[in-house]
Amino acid sequence: MVKRLRHRPFTAVTGVQIPLESFDLIKLFLGIFDHRDEYNR
Repeated sequence: MVKRLRHRPFTAVTGVQIPLESFDLIKLFLGIFDHRDEYNR
């Protein structure tokens, strides 16, 4: 729950600033953060 709330504003801001073509890079970037969060657990 906390992870989703934290990523929502970040994704919203990035989606507005970065063009649609780089959306895949954003998803990959967020994926790396998700792996880090799971690893810290």
